[in-house]
Amino acid sequence: MSSPRLAVLISGRGRNLQALIQAQRDGRIPADFAVVISNKADAEGLAHARAAGIAVEVIPHAQYSGRAAFDAALAEALRRHGADLVALARAMLYDPRWPWHAAARLGAQVQAPKQYWRSQPRALKNLFGDTPMGQR
Repeated sequence: MSSPRLAVLISGRGRNLQALIQAQRDGRIPADFAVVISNKADAEGLAHARAAGIAVEVIPHAQYSGRAAFDAALAEALRRHGADLVALARAMLYDPRWPWHAAARLGAQVQAPKQYWRSQPRALKNLFGDTPMGQR
């Protein structure tokens, strides 16, 4: 069985990315890196990714008409790089439900712990699978 492919979203120096790279090398993260994506072309963390042989991509906010267009481009990049998992290394977290919205755009379902069932976005009724809306 192949390892899951991990995408990491960054926007700055990349200290969290460095910790993830080291943890993966030490065998504490059983995944392969798919891509490191930043919203800033000058993010120092991109150099750490390149040095580790990880693909990088820059998706600047300013190129998009709004948050929805940016999120759609981000979801497409994740799909294109074959990401199975996404790590938010303190980056681009303007929408606290972004992981759920991205999963929905990718056609996935989320296996959320029971305490989150009540917070499923109404517009994404099947995101948590067959869990009834608002059920505890």
